[in-house]
This record gives sequence, C-alpha cells and structure tokens, in this order.
Amino acid sequence: MSLQKLYDAGVHGETIRDAKATSADPQAVISLINRLLAAVAAGGETLVQKLMALLKLLHVWPTAQRVTAMPSEEETLKHLIDAGVDGELVAKSKVQPSTLLEWITGILAVVNKYGPGILAAIAELIHVFSPQTPAAAEHHQAKRRKKNQHAIRDASDESPIVISCEKPHGLETGATVLIEGVAGNLGANGTWPIKVINDTEFSLDGAFASGSYTGGGVWSEQA
Repeated sequence: MSLQKLYDAGVHGETIRDAKATSADPQAVISLINRLLAAVAAGGETLVQKLMALLKLLHVWPTAQRVTAMPSEEETLKHLIDAGVDGELVAKSKVQPSTLLEWITGILAVVNKYGPGILAAIAELIHVFSPQTPAAAEHHQAKRRKKNQHAIRDASDESPIVISCEKPHGLETGATVLIEGVAGNLGANGTWPIKVINDTEFSLDGAFASGSYTGGGVWSEQA
C-alpha cells in the first residue's frame, strides 16, 4: 500500500511528504487504525479518545489544508478501504471518515517526529486497555473490585469468624461478601454468605478461624 492512496483519501501533502522522508510504513499505520476501530467497536471509545489526546500532546496536530479539493466523505471512505482500512470495522464502530483521516494524519505526524517505534508502543496500549482483550477485562474488573472494597478492622479467632469493619457496612443477613487480604486468620479469606450482627460487624457463615488476626484485609459485596 502506497502513501499516494492516503493522499487520495484526504491526508494532506505536508504529512505525506514528511512520511516519505522518514520512510514511514503506511501499512503499519493502517494496521494500527484497524486496531483502534476494533477497540471502539468493542466499547473502548473513551480509550481511543484519551489515546488521541495523548498523541496530540506529543506533537502539534497537523492543520495545514490541502491545496487540491478534499474528497467527499464517501470518496474518502472508499480510498481508505482501498488503502486497507477494514470497512466492516468502520461500520461497527460508526467512526466517520473525517475522524479516520484525523487519526491517520496525526499518527503519521507522530511517527515522522519520533520514528516508527512509537507504533509498537501505541499498539501495546490498545492491547492492554481495549475492552476486547483478556488483559483489559481483568484490568477493568480489578478497578471495579477496588472501588467496591471496604477496610476490615478485625477478623475474630472464633468460628464462625466475625468481621469488624472500619465503617458501617450497610449489609443485610444473607448477602454474600468476598474477603481478601486478611493476614494471620487466613480462614476468613474467600467468598461467604453473612449474618449481620450490628452496623459494623457480620459473621461469615461456614468460615472457621485458622489463627489470630494480624492485620489487613478488605471486603466487598458480591452480586
């Protein structure tokens, strides 16, 4: 795939000229664009917006206008698909051709300034944080767990284990909680149905003490 196809799609000549001078690989750029589209299609629009904002900090986004007339949106999309952009991903993500042009122009400009190695760094960010990857799913799940975690003050050495909370727990008998990070009384860790004792204490149904509590631990209510 040649840079000429990107120019035909609407990428302005200044960026194309610089890309030729730095021997930028247009196919690598298009491959990255398809990964961005896949991320948006999977629900990662916020990720892509933040990524584009970061790239804009690395380089002043090109604003020069083409001397020749810009193609229409339909013509732009046709040229981009000819250049290797995945038409199905465009349809699923609902990203407009003009936005794709902005992405391609900006990414080419950053590559022109920092070299092709930055493409790998961008691709890694997409891989880790896109909602479609297992790593990202675990990352977002961990964030949700942390948001819903509450500190434990004590885990009794009696059975069933009684958990003392630093703040009122707001739970009801029969709720299920996940206990993590308790040191000393390791028998408290795990998922348990609970019985409310008072506003700051509840017992873990089926949890047997395994030692004296030495610190740490959080609890979170499970669906």
